[in-house]
Amino acid sequence: MYIKQFIITASIKPFKQSTFFNIQMKILILLNVLFIFMFKLIIISVILNHPGILSKKIIKEVLTIKVFSGNIIMLLGKPNYKLGKTKNITERSAMSKSLEDYLKGIYLLKKRKHYSNKNLAEYLNISPASVSETIKKLSNEDYLISEGRNIKLTKKGSDIAVNIIRKHRVWEVFLVEKLGYDKDEIHEEAEVLEHVTSDKLLQKLEKFLFYPRECPHGSPIFYDSDGFNEANIMKLSDTEERDEIIILSVEDNIELYDYLREMDVTIKENYNIIRKDPFNGPIYLENSEKKVKIIAYDAAKMIEIYKKNTEENNEYEQ
Repeated sequence: MYIKQFIITASIKPFKQSTFFNIQMKILILLNVLFIFMFKLIIISVILNHPGILSKKIIKEVLTIKVFSGNIIMLLGKPNYKLGKTKNITERSAMSKSLEDYLKGIYLLKKRKHYSNKNLAEYLNISPASVSETIKKLSNEDYLISEGRNIKLTKKGSDIAVNIIRKHRVWEVFLVEKLGYDKDEIHEEAEVLEHVTSDKLLQKLEKFLFYPRECPHGSPIFYDSDGFNEANIMKLSDTEERDEIIILSVEDNIELYDYLREMDVTIKENYNIIRKDPFNGPIYLENSEKKVKIIAYDAAKMIEIYKKNTEENNEYEQ
């Protein structure tokens, strides 16, 4: 009982490194961390083998284990959060998450053609000054190439970004299909899980889920570019009248999901652009049943589509 109370107190308000910690106390803390880690492995094993017996409440309890264990380890030493020079478990974990969040943010914003240091700061909910400093460090560590305002991920940086996005989307599939989560509940949960998932666990999850090709929001997990022209992948807002399109995915935005649900706009469905009003006005889509959907321009900027070429066979394998 005393140990449990101590753990909860430490997780809420971590102590600074202090000399009053004796050897016995450190051993006690380490034993508790080991117990929590073993418990976490058991729970993950149960999730993979018997997903039906777990409730949302149990899953959320498991997610808090990492918070408890991370804060307890902080008691044993003050971490140095300098990129590339980790000294203990807490620092490696913290820097790994920070690194992955930065690279993922850069990758997604560049893909959406919305990248700027300001937009990255908003995406990460941090100050622009912090972004500028970290961009320099990431460049020095060969994660990206920075030339003035032009930022480009190296293969090293891009591989990490794609891998963390893949983990995020696979977990979203798992939460919806196996635990009964709603689409608007899964993003924040997946944000936590993506950073604590090993490549081995990812492979087992993918196999368990029969290798899903897309997340519940329609974003690709394994994107097969065969038969696609990358230049024809764009935002709905960038299309023109009489274009024939397929909606590929939408950005993670709860209001956008609700909006498209009300409009009865479906991912992977074919549409024709029959009208596009000037001055950032609405876009009129017509589906195969000749039903017209009117999409606001701001929403269209968050919808990724594939524009078919006139010489193509007008077939898209879903």
